Amino acid sequence: MVLLAAVAVRALVLDEGYWIDEVISIETARLGFSKLVQRVGFGDLHPPAYYVLLSMWTSLFGESEISCRFLSLLLSGLTLIVLYYWAGARKGPWVALMALLLLGLSTFHIHYSVEVRAYPLLAFLATSFLFLYQRIASGQDRRRDWVLLTASAALLVLTHYYAAILVLAVNVHFFTVARHPTRRTVRWCLSQGIALAGFGLWLPLLLVQYFPLPAGMFAPLQSENALAQAALAFGPGPFHPSPTVPWLGPGLYGAAIVPTLVAPFPRRDKADS
Repeated sequence: MVLLAAVAVRALVLDEGYWIDEVISIETARLGFSKLVQRVGFGDLHPPAYYVLLSMWTSLFGESEISCRFLSLLLSGLTLIVLYYWAGARKGPWVALMALLLLGLSTFHIHYSVEVRAYPLLAFLATSFLFLYQRIASGQDRRRDWVLLTASAALLVLTHYYAAILVLAVNVHFFTVARHPTRRTVRWCLSQGIALAGFGLWLPLLLVQYFPLPAGMFAPLQSENALAQAALAFGPGPFHPSPTVPWLGPGLYGAAIVPTLVAPFPRRDKADS
């Protein structure tokens, strides 16, 4: 009942009208994937994950205000559900209900939970990441939890750059607060390495967004196939005319990632089960 009431309160403002940043979100989502990445990389100060998600959503359900805001409402509802299970796992059902009530009736969360911006996605991913970390740190290291933790960490930083602070803080906590079995530590390092690698593909465009770089360094990125050009930026591509040498950097980069994708988790021995 509390969850339904919280969702109902948010549904009341699905047609409140757009403000300028929300218009930018919708206009960006209308672009094809390559142009979307190019526009976000060179004309925005945010990473692309939310814009890509909104683009896929609007291609299925249209660009009406209710449709666009419903995506944010759905993410906010999922955030409330994850928070309820997280609090319940730690402190029991009464604390879970209180946590759900506090966030469900939070004016701040109600306001931003239907914004056509990245905030609802950021809140959902942050809550999920912390919930999964708590499960893993307490010894519930199922493969599904590891996969979801890795995905949430990567998507967090690709949703908002400030999320890197949260991911860094959790990593500091993992390595300093408690001792973990070697197997769990290895899995954690592989998981965070994969997440970092996923963000690494966007790193050249992050540098373009925030730092005054020489034009020669990012000129190759200014094309429709911006994502491939971003990968090229890891090599000496901007400075070498050869058709082979530019791929040396991303080639080595990819070769370092492949082993973590093929076998990220060692098999559990029967003695460990």
